[in-house]
Amino acid sequence: MASPGPALGQGYGYGIILGLGFAFAVLMISITHLLKRFNNEVQTSEMFNTAGRSVKSGLVAAAVVSSWTWAATLLQSSGVCYRYGVSGPFWYASGATVQILLFATLAITLKKRAPNCHTFLEAVHARYGTPAHLTFVVFGLATNVLVSLMLIAGGAATINALTGVHAVAAIFLMPVPVVAYTLFGGLKATFITDYVHGFAVIVIVIVFALEAYARSDVLGSPSAVYDRLVAASAAHPVPGNRDGSFLTMRSRGGVTFFVINIVGNFGTVFLDNGYYNKAIAAHPVHALPGYVMGGAAWFAIPWLTATTLGLAALALESSPRFPTFPARMSDSEVSAGLVLPYAAVALLGRAGAVMTLIMIFLAVTSSFNAELVATSSIFTYDVYRTYARPDAGGKRLVRTSHICMMLYTAAICLASVGLWYNGISMGYLYLLMGVLISSGVVPAVLTLLWNGQNRWAATLAPVLGTICAVAAWLITAWRTCGRLDVECTGSNDAMLVGNLTALLSPLILVPALCVVFGIDGYDWVSMAAISRADDDVETRHEADAVTERRKLRRAFKVASVVTVSMALSLLVLWPMPMYGSGYIFSRRFFTGWVSVGIVWIFGSLFAVGLYPVWESRATLGRIARLMFKGRPAAVAVTSSSVVDVGEDEAKTKSSGIASRGSPHHRTLHTPPTMTQPLAALLMTEKEDGVPFRAKRNHIHRTWAGTFSSLPELYIQPESVAEVEKAVRLAQKCGRRIVTTGSGHSPSSLTCTSSWMLNLDRLSRVLSLDAQTGIVVVEAGIRLHALSDALATHGLAMPNLGSIDQQSIAGALATGTHGSSLRHGLVRRRPEADAGERGGRTETCSADDSNHPELFRAALLSLGALGVVCEVTLQAVPAFDLSWRQTIDAEARLLTSWEQGRLWSQAEFVRVWWFPYTRRAVVWRADKAFPDPSKRASRTTPPAGLLGGRRLGFHLHRSLLWLSHWLPCLLPWVEWLVFGLEYGFADGSESGAVQPGRRALLMDCLYSQFVNEWAVPLHRGPEALRRLGAWLNRPSGGAGPIPFSAEGLYVHAPVEVRVCDTSAFSSSSSSSSSSSSSSTSHQRRPRPFLDPTIEQGPTLFLNATLYRPFGLDPPCRRRYYQAFEWLMRDLGGRPHWAKNFTVSRREIEAMYGRRLDDFRSVRDAVDPDGVFVGPWHRECVLSEGTKLRCEEVEGRKGRAQT
Repeated sequence: MASPGPALGQGYGYGIILGLGFAFAVLMISITHLLKRFNNEVQTSEMFNTAGRSVKSGLVAAAVVSSWTWAATLLQSSGVCYRYGVSGPFWYASGATVQILLFATLAITLKKRAPNCHTFLEAVHARYGTPAHLTFVVFGLATNVLVSLMLIAGGAATINALTGVHAVAAIFLMPVPVVAYTLFGGLKATFITDYVHGFAVIVIVIVFALEAYARSDVLGSPSAVYDRLVAASAAHPVPGNRDGSFLTMRSRGGVTFFVINIVGNFGTVFLDNGYYNKAIAAHPVHALPGYVMGGAAWFAIPWLTATTLGLAALALESSPRFPTFPARMSDSEVSAGLVLPYAAVALLGRAGAVMTLIMIFLAVTSSFNAELVATSSIFTYDVYRTYARPDAGGKRLVRTSHICMMLYTAAICLASVGLWYNGISMGYLYLLMGVLISSGVVPAVLTLLWNGQNRWAATLAPVLGTICAVAAWLITAWRTCGRLDVECTGSNDAMLVGNLTALLSPLILVPALCVVFGIDGYDWVSMAAISRADDDVETRHEADAVTERRKLRRAFKVASVVTVSMALSLLVLWPMPMYGSGYIFSRRFFTGWVSVGIVWIFGSLFAVGLYPVWESRATLGRIARLMFKGRPAAVAVTSSSVVDVGEDEAKTKSSGIASRGSPHHRTLHTPPTMTQPLAALLMTEKEDGVPFRAKRNHIHRTWAGTFSSLPELYIQPESVAEVEKAVRLAQKCGRRIVTTGSGHSPSSLTCTSSWMLNLDRLSRVLSLDAQTGIVVVEAGIRLHALSDALATHGLAMPNLGSIDQQSIAGALATGTHGSSLRHGLVRRRPEADAGERGGRTETCSADDSNHPELFRAALLSLGALGVVCEVTLQAVPAFDLSWRQTIDAEARLLTSWEQGRLWSQAEFVRVWWFPYTRRAVVWRADKAFPDPSKRASRTTPPAGLLGGRRLGFHLHRSLLWLSHWLPCLLPWVEWLVFGLEYGFADGSESGAVQPGRRALLMDCLYSQFVNEWAVPLHRGPEALRRLGAWLNRPSGGAGPIPFSAEGLYVHAPVEVRVCDTSAFSSSSSSSSSSSSSSTSHQRRPRPFLDPTIEQGPTLFLNATLYRPFGLDPPCRRRYYQAFEWLMRDLGGRPHWAKNFTVSRREIEAMYGRRLDDFRSVRDAVDPDGVFVGPWHRECVLSEGTKLRCEEVEGRKGRAQT
């Protein structure tokens, strides 16, 4: 049958496309100009792509409603109503509303995890790197392309059917005004047009509803419509519906569409960057109410539109006024979305056609506007700035966005023409989109909600899922009808299988890939480090940041409850009882059904039409007053300092702060608490020729993976002069400097939000005398690099700790030790250079009578005195170690200890104690042949389960991860893993001969907490007995430790090491002694903060708790509370660099006068507190100490969720 002629002439079509389109363009451009002139909204790249991140909830709701109101919302919903009856509108509306509601939770999470990102894909890149980022770029662009094609194809088909305007002309003309006002207004224009368009669409829907159910001379009431639907059900019963009725929710075809609809719309919401853009643009307080209100308001639009016009088509198609009378509509016409326009013409004639044309045009243009901004932001930030021009400034990014919009529009128009001529309709694309994109939904959600998803799961799961989905779709289509054409592949069964496979396959793929490649332990810090693109973004005060994070955490909890509850109501509680019962609507029930829809749409009108105006009344009133007075808004003066500098000045050689700016000027906003603008200082200081090597947005993580921070500046000097300059600038700016090397301390000692000075580039060997063993090195050299350099000259360090990743400055500053009664702490020849107050360098030594107290403080300074730049060391001839390790029962170990044989049997001895199996591994080593000419043949150490086999490494970590959820497995894990590593039988022994610099090291395995204390050596057996008894007989109360260990299980082993500093140090300064130089070298001044025992040897007891895949052990608080109580009871002191919880007052009691002396020295050399970080203030400084230097915005945090 030939299609009916158009209800309107072509003049209507061109008039609305061009006239109405350009009228909106002029309106939006004018509004953008007014906001710039009277509201200080400058069109930077930030404003263009994020709308200033300050949009309120009403406008967010309006934007959500308008962006989600596609042509398909109106046309497809009416089509499924025509096919399946009253169930169709509800299945469409509920199946596409839950995504918006659930996305509110994801929006809050994105605001919390990555507050400065421009696109969701930036957060993906920050977390996973390039491969996953490119995967999600493809899926994001595919989503935008599919949505854009549906919009243009559906709109063109409707305009062609109503006016006769050729579809190709409509395809090319519709986007032109949209591109025009988007180029001028960016995302803010999207929000404003969304409001106008959404308001107009809702008004038109209300007009149609009132006409159909109240005013029409043919219908005019729900009862009249009901009677005609009963007749239509009898004349054209619906296969799969209860009794073939149009008035039931029991519809097989309807529920099949419902599933397809849910799956596809998850993809188009959770992968469409446009929705993330709105979340980014929303003010943190308004994101949740905006999305929830928008989702609830949007539900009424497809539900009432289809319940009105879809049912009107069924009721009126037997009337001569229906365009296809006397025939029914064909499947191709329904799929093309012509149910709504035909019903509108039958209901209101020419007026109905005009309103339909306006409504569809507004729906297409507002949604296409959102897709333009979403796509351009992907190309601009995730392709151009990420891979082509990382240093691109704001203006260049705006130009790039403009170019991307125009090219993307041209490509979409050409593709739409191809679809038109090949007979691919909007309905087909709507069903297909889930097959092609929904495999990215689960990995995208887990990217923000779970820190365990690794980069390979995020990269491969979407790709593999899509391959599976396409295969399932095509195989089902082929098995259903034996061919692969548009009709067969578009069938419900084929689309259902393909959509479900796409959405659900990652639920299998992601866990599988996490098992294969390991569960990640992501700490979310790199997302937080994403920077804004323009320099006119102000640095927030810490109080503001803390308040915002608190609000976001509260909003996340509320969003989780509210959105899940609403989703369950729409998907289960409301429809499923009616579906299960097969209830056929009565006349009265149908009247109530329609009445609820009409009341709901009026609520939507208030939410997205009136509330945004009320919410912005202050801004609108201010603009009106300024317009009336004829003057622009005054430039707001904030607490930030603003400095204009020329481009030549901005491009300093080495600052790393001021990157390339515009040809004329660059505006730098510096943090509000600076005593002077940072930019100005950098410009004035560059004349001295000393570089200032600093950068921003560097994420610092401790070597153990326990803490992370985002310093304001990350400085890497390459000379002493550069260190001095950094210190001077910090003093002038009122900033603190925390010095770090490898960050080997598992505590937050090296974390700061102020300036971080990293010594990795101060790592040269300055001089080395192979005859005397005197070595002068820069303080940032790592121990492994130092050992390798010494080995080339036949030298070695006399003693090392367990790891060699530390810098020499860090090892000395924190009191690093090995395990030997013949050695003390890792020592140096007593001479060092340190950056002091005023940025000058001073040298202190044991023989310097001018600074005796300074040297005692500097021996173990914790970085609180200055920056150690150079260190003089005493090396010894290189040696090998012949070592043996033996499995021993706890009882024999303690007996040997108490008899004095355990720690004296070799030069180096250390013990690993296993509390549940009550066994220990005793490792002992002696120098093989001090004479290098008689060096023994070296042997390879045995490859244990953990040390030499990758499988064992992952097995142990996986078992620890499993024990996180089932802690009672930990005793069995100890028995199995360490039995495989060392042997199950007592007396099992192994050994090797290795270079000393290798043999003294141990593999620390995984991210870990370490609580280590120094106690008198003779208290060691008591410590192990009491701790073992407590863990194995968890009664608490009057037991060996007055805490309950019921249900508590801990990790093994406990490391036991020794040293003896009493033989090498004195409590008084050597300068005051009359002893000879050689004697002073034997008995060096004791550091003020030395935690070891003054009289006699020291035992170091180390309780390590691993963090498998970034998970904190659930036993940590209780175990460490009891462990620290025991250590205090034994007269111990905590190791400064480890995870202790001792209070300031307890530290004062432990160190007494020595701590007071250290504080006095510290206050004298650094009265402003330049070298005092947050950890020092909490643990070392006296309570209430007032310092001039304060931090701006603390971002130190545990490296976890």
